[in-house]
Amino acid sequence: MAKTIGSYQSAAIADVLPKWPYPIELVNSAYWHTTLEKKHILEQNLGLTHLSFQQTLVKNPLYTNETVEEPLTGFEKGGYVAIIAEKPRS
Repeated sequence: MAKTIGSYQSAAIADVLPKWPYPIELVNSAYWHTTLEKKHILEQNLGLTHLSFQQTLVKNPLYTNETVEEPLTGFEKGGYVAIIAEKPRS
């Protein structure tokens, strides 16, 4: 939502804003690829196989700095997703 607004200075996001958000310049200039886009590139363009996913940052952003979150399997909820893949032997 900060990207749409162009700033963190909005009552609409005040209750969910993390203590240290990404710099607004990064938010405004970045293109955030979806996990499915990355999965497609890894499989189709690079030939990687056996992909698995671990996600974290699933809590409300306001509370992400309070405790360590253990990664969860999948990519449906996390603000950060790690993709683990294998390169086939040639």
